[in-house]
Amino acid sequence: MPKTITIELPEEVLMLIERNEILRRLVESVAKESIKDFLVKFLSFDKILSETGLTEEEVMEIDEDVKGNLWCKVKKEWNL
Repeated sequence: MPKTITIELPEEVLMLIERNEILRRLVESVAKESIKDFLVKFLSFDKILSETGLTEEEVMEIDEDVKGNLWCKVKKEWNL
């Protein structure tokens, strides 16, 4: 059974989503997916650290290298 959590939002955002049911559902959907994505990344990161013996700094350095290489590939393919 789904559980509910409470989050704080800026007043302006709250006013917008309270006025529009579709927007509220969209925000809820985005929040759920973002939380799932975050947890998967966090747990994956934790697993990498525990299984490889790498430090957090080493994993972050590898992460930056991979992201940098991917960004270069995207820029090249899209002529950015």
